[in-house]
Amino acid sequence: MKRFLVPLCLALLFLAACSGSTGGASSPLPAVAVKEALLPYGEMTYQDFQAQTGTDAQLLHAGRFCAPLPEEGVEIVFEAGGTDEDGLLPLLLPQDRPLRLEGRLDALVDGVTEEMTPDQLAQALSPTEGSPVPCQLLEGAGTAYYVADQYARFQLDRDGDGAGDAALEVALNSRQAVDPSCTSWLLWEEAGS
Repeated sequence: MKRFLVPLCLALLFLAACSGSTGGASSPLPAVAVKEALLPYGEMTYQDFQAQTGTDAQLLHAGRFCAPLPEEGVEIVFEAGGTDEDGLLPLLLPQDRPLRLEGRLDALVDGVTEEMTPDQLAQALSPTEGSPVPCQLLEGAGTAYYVADQYARFQLDRDGDGAGDAALEVALNSRQAVDPSCTSWLLWEEAGS
């Protein structure tokens, strides 16, 4: 019996070393959260945005306007709530609210320092160490209305009331994973939408 026990133990140690495992324990995921400095922009009107930053948004496309934020590498996108007097050109109104923030993943959230799977990011985004946030793998249509042709959408609860009121959409890289450089959108939503 001892003759089989030693090779069996060596084989198990070899398998553990090859898989990167340390006795079955996986390395803990980093805590990932939307950057605190970005949260106020979700509630800000266009008028408040102009007053705070001194920046005017420029037409992006199809009634959407964008402007850079003071935070490096992040842009805010507003959807026009009005049109010019001829009804032809979209106009931003003072009370219009942002549709989303855009930038690299590491510009929108803290804690993503290396490549991870969408499931790992969903777990890391969990406000508790419990269930991961809801995540869907989706496909865009090759247009500006999608963050990418292949992306992951994570449902977020910004105010902690249990109702999803924001979403993080992250372009998947060639390995179907996310990394700090992936293009990302932080979208503000109505509760329950």
